[in-house]
Amino acid sequence: MDTVELARAVGQAVEEGKLGRGASTLTQQLAKNLWLSTDCSLLRKAKELMLAHRLEEALTKQRILALYLNVVEWGNGVYGIEAGAREHFGVSASQLSVAQGAVLASMLPSPRKRSPRSGSRALLKHSHRVVDALKIYRCISAAQVEEAHAEVDRLLGRASGDTGGDADDDGR
Repeated sequence: MDTVELARAVGQAVEEGKLGRGASTLTQQLAKNLWLSTDCSLLRKAKELMLAHRLEEALTKQRILALYLNVVEWGNGVYGIEAGAREHFGVSASQLSVAQGAVLASMLPSPRKRSPRSGSRALLKHSHRVVDALKIYRCISAAQVEEAHAEVDRLLGRASGDTGGDADDDGR
């Protein structure tokens, strides 16, 4: 867990008397999605932390990721990576291209705001950052990087190199 970010969020929550920012790890988000409400309270956050700790004790990181991908929302009424892949790209999750996977990953945590059809400049920028991260971590080759960047631009309706004239929807 990102304890520095969590401590910062808790400090801010105590100062303001409410929980105003996320600071959730993927495991915490899974715990919330599986068992808790979406209310922004310190009590819910404490429960989330305890459940996340139990999940991390009981499951591997791979299993936590698989569970998360299969319960997270990928759009209005679209839950799970398989449904998300079919909804947004018309393919099974196992058939996603690098670019399609980068776009889906970049939709989180705001899939309704950042759908491929939304025109979100933030989605475009973040999708390119995901592709770059895959290169940095040597998950894909240089040729795959170029191909994925071009496909991200095609998928999101942008000419190559065009970052669009709209304002960012997340301040980036």
